[in-house]
Amino acid sequence: MENHNKKEKAYLEPMQVWPYKRTCDWKYKKMMRMAGCKGDGLYAAAMEGLYRSLPSDLLAAFLDNVAAVQSKDGMLRLIQATEKAFPWFGSQISVWLQPTYAAAVLGIYTQLAHPGSMNKARQKTLAGLLRASMRYNLAGFSHEHEANYPKTLEMFIRADTKRFVEKYPNLCPEFTAFWNGEIERLRREFDRCDRGEAVMQSKKYTPEEMSAQVRKLLALYDGCPRPLFVYGTLMRGQAAHDLLKGGIYGGRYLLFDHAMYDLGRYPAVVHEAEESVLGELWFVTDEMMQRLDDYEGSLYKRVSVTLEAWNDNAEAETYLWNDADVPGTRVSMTAQPWHSADKDSYVWYAAYGTNLLESRMACYLQGGLCAQNGKTYNGCTDRSLWTDTGLYYCRGHVYFGRSSGTWEGKGVPFFKPVFTEIWHDHRTVCMKLYRITRGQLDEVQEQEGNLDHWYGKMYCLGLDKDGTPIITLTSRTENEENAPCDALLETMYLGLTTCCEYNKTEAVRYLRTALPKTERRRFDEISRTDAFPTPPRKKARR
Repeated sequence: MENHNKKEKAYLEPMQVWPYKRTCDWKYKKMMRMAGCKGDGLYAAAMEGLYRSLPSDLLAAFLDNVAAVQSKDGMLRLIQATEKAFPWFGSQISVWLQPTYAAAVLGIYTQLAHPGSMNKARQKTLAGLLRASMRYNLAGFSHEHEANYPKTLEMFIRADTKRFVEKYPNLCPEFTAFWNGEIERLRREFDRCDRGEAVMQSKKYTPEEMSAQVRKLLALYDGCPRPLFVYGTLMRGQAAHDLLKGGIYGGRYLLFDHAMYDLGRYPAVVHEAEESVLGELWFVTDEMMQRLDDYEGSLYKRVSVTLEAWNDNAEAETYLWNDADVPGTRVSMTAQPWHSADKDSYVWYAAYGTNLLESRMACYLQGGLCAQNGKTYNGCTDRSLWTDTGLYYCRGHVYFGRSSGTWEGKGVPFFKPVFTEIWHDHRTVCMKLYRITRGQLDEVQEQEGNLDHWYGKMYCLGLDKDGTPIITLTSRTENEENAPCDALLETMYLGLTTCCEYNKTEAVRYLRTALPKTERRRFDEISRTDAFPTPPRKKARR
């Protein structure tokens, strides 16, 4: 036993069960902790597939130990009791279901890898475990425990349950029918989600999170276990996409803290803080990954990265440029995905300054005189207004800097994202979303000032549930603070109260936090004037 790590010991230690007693003394609490630790240890070891390192005689011995304490219904109950007598659902997960799932997975592996070790008695034990596993649909006793479902499903898939039910369908016919039906149900639901006819129903996860998890599990089930992020010639519609033939599409994702450069026939991606790359997630086989390594050659290196999408993170691999120098030009977010972005396609522009006010934002799109600062704007080539609006809240803070002739030579707002975990940096910035075209956003940036120290940086905040980028404009450099003029503060106040559903107290507090500390006392005085009117109170919903 000394040659095995702590998690492997969960399989090697003698199987012990405890009788349930309705007491709350220290002995009972100790017993519950010991049973819970045993169940959690078995489940964790099965999740990591540590049973694969055990020889056939130890696998067979474990199943014999399970058979000695297995309940009549096939479940491995570390606390021996009925459901009626033991109603603590949270504890049942650790001491009933998790050990049952872990033992079933080990039995499946043993039947496939060492069929000679599986006599009739051990096959009977495995069949009981499989029937018990399907009793609660690989999850728990209620919606509160459905977080276990994707984990347990992945554990069964990695044990090659697909091959098991194909090779031994009659070992446990009930489980074979359940497993095939469950996979088909997930495929039907996922197809309906892709067509927009339904969403994955879940109380623990958002529909998007549930959908992303199921997509990953189905790809694993279909033999494509390697997640790969592509952003150039390998994407759909591009020159080398045929190399991904047989792979499974996983949706649009963002790679943060990396920048894309256009090299002509192909792009390059390098690490660069506060930049983003928009691309596609694919699930591929090991053989496909080897072909891709040959295709990318020595110009690129394959690394592990973390991707983000709407309410979902994903671990994947991608190919980064394998040189310190990048001989190309940076690709802006409005030109991504690479060579696939149509100027008439939509993005979300996230405004946090004076464009919180819709009438002022309209001046950037349609042109005309802005009532707040008296300046006439040229507008965009496409003068149509936004097709939709929304609100977006993100971590970061707004500050005022530089000197703008448009606003009496005073400061204008800039956005700075916050990445630290320090509690006092957890500020929230309110942004007004406008759904406009990529071409319109490029022209809005030109009117704002497309220079590094003005609004030359397109910062991608994330993606919406349809994969549409959410982009804001800010400075590439952190500017020295400079207080704004009263007209700019009044414009932002109107935007917060009329377009962003803030009341007066919330709007004043929000602006006060963004101001330099030396200006806050003066702002407290002017915020009490008629220039900062109290918005009408909204009627309460009945």
